[in-house]
Amino acid sequence: PEDIFAHAYEAIFDIETKIHQRLDSKRVNKENKHKEFFYGEPNEAITILKEEFDVRVHYADEIGINIKE
Repeated sequence: PEDIFAHAYEAIFDIETKIHQRLDSKRVNKENKHKEFFYGEPNEAITILKEEFDVRVHYADEIGINIKE
């Protein structure tokens, strides 16, 4: 698994709520919505950030190369 670190400075709670809504069907714990773990790949979260919120995404790959999308 990859660690995902994200920084969003505008409307962070709105972004978080909408991401959770988009990923709701992929929740690990469907009984407790306060457990914020989801099945999926990092690219799914990156796609949501880019397409829904027009967020530029910067991350490091497995060997530490900084990638900007």
